[in-house]
Amino acid sequence: MTKTVPVALAVVLLVAGTASADVRRFAVVVGNNHGAAKRAVLRYAEADADKVARALREVGGVKPSDLFVLKAGSADQLERTLERARRAIRQAELLPSTKTLLLFYFSGHGDGEALELGKDRVTYGHLRALLSGTGAIARVAIIDACQSGSAILQKGGVPAEPFTLQVADRLAVSGEVFITSTAANEAALESSELRGSVFTSHLVSGLRGAADASGDHEVTLSELYRYAYDRTVATTALTPSGAQHPTWRFDIAGQGEIVLASLRHVPSRLEVPKDADRVVITDVRQDEVVAEVTPGAARSIALLPGRYAVRSVRHGRSDVTSVLLTGGSRRAVSWEDFGEEPVGADARPQAPPGRKDGALRVCVLGFRNLTGDPKLDSLGEAIAEAIHTDFGTVKGVRLVERGQLDLDLGELEFEAGRYVDPKTRAQLGRIRGAEVVVLGSYQRAGATTRVTGRFVHVETGEVLFTLKVEQPNGRLLALQDAVAAAVTAKLPQLEARLRKP
Repeated sequence: MTKTVPVALAVVLLVAGTASADVRRFAVVVGNNHGAAKRAVLRYAEADADKVARALREVGGVKPSDLFVLKAGSADQLERTLERARRAIRQAELLPSTKTLLLFYFSGHGDGEALELGKDRVTYGHLRALLSGTGAIARVAIIDACQSGSAILQKGGVPAEPFTLQVADRLAVSGEVFITSTAANEAALESSELRGSVFTSHLVSGLRGAADASGDHEVTLSELYRYAYDRTVATTALTPSGAQHPTWRFDIAGQGEIVLASLRHVPSRLEVPKDADRVVITDVRQDEVVAEVTPGAARSIALLPGRYAVRSVRHGRSDVTSVLLTGGSRRAVSWEDFGEEPVGADARPQAPPGRKDGALRVCVLGFRNLTGDPKLDSLGEAIAEAIHTDFGTVKGVRLVERGQLDLDLGELEFEAGRYVDPKTRAQLGRIRGAEVVVLGSYQRAGATTRVTGRFVHVETGEVLFTLKVEQPNGRLLALQDAVAAAVTAKLPQLEARLRKP
């Protein structure tokens, strides 16, 4: 499912490689799930900001000290953040050989005339003035929002297919580029599968290498726009609201290509198999979709070391594997690495071996506190207790009390993915009497508390189902009830998978 979500984004030129030794890159990344009073709260605006910030650190050449992130902020906080960037840019330009590039990313609501930060509005004209006022020599604004093409039309731009834009690698240039995710009268869509805006998801995938059409391990502005345009149109073409058509306008001069991302020095690479209809790569620890690769895209994706879940769809089925990347590794995933996972609206996941009869035996483990606040340690037990209470009303399910289990919860890893990690699987294998365990974690992002949970098959370590529930920080009782309801709602699917033929 997709739903209409305005998300805005602005990016400035990132010139990479040895030719850019005198180029200093700055980025301001802003996300806000809240807009005007009657707006629905967005699901992925702030998460999109995190994705963009991460990609800029890892492949865009932006140092952490030159990256300014603002989430759930106001218009006044946005201006103060840009002022901090302006001071840093001015300081950098005191060195005679230094040229500055600025990236500004905003993810949130928009109405065709302005970006919305909660109840505040920032008009596109004011945004351009703020970006120009930073003093950066070159700026690129990419606005990913509903009706964001209005920002282009105000200056005479038109919806446009992929283009070739050339600018000197050493920034013998000044000016700005504006790119938007939609035309003036179009909606911006988000994808629950990609856990983000459609346009931004393709943008981040492109930065990580999917847009590297030339195969030179660099992603240029024209390559990135071409990739994001093609993929956004293709992804949204059959949706009820119709296709999104990214647009662009630029007022910049020079020769050569603008390089937005350099993949040469990223410590690890993941190469996905050929002939897939699509491949989705998820960072297991962060529970974040980091890239999607489709036919015609480059297959080598730049990633930091870590564990990644790779799901590849081909010929009507979904194949899944887990990959551990170490520093300096170049891992090619082959079809032999995968296990099948049927997909489709009517397809049921394959059942683990050994169907059993009788009531389902389920154990609810405590949820892990990832907030960093010890005062919230008790929330994990409270969530488990709320689930226990609801389980008492469900037929066909027998609750196995945790006290009956010989299990050290501190040794478990609560990462996302198709299977739990080997150490956790070994620990779960010690459970006697329970077929499925429910476990998870909770964390905070701004004013929101998020709980993620998983149903894990004890025998195989397979993650059967997942869930995610969010509530404002002050509604912890409502959060517990919502998690319990979400878990209970999964039980008929669990029974269908493990009991019914």
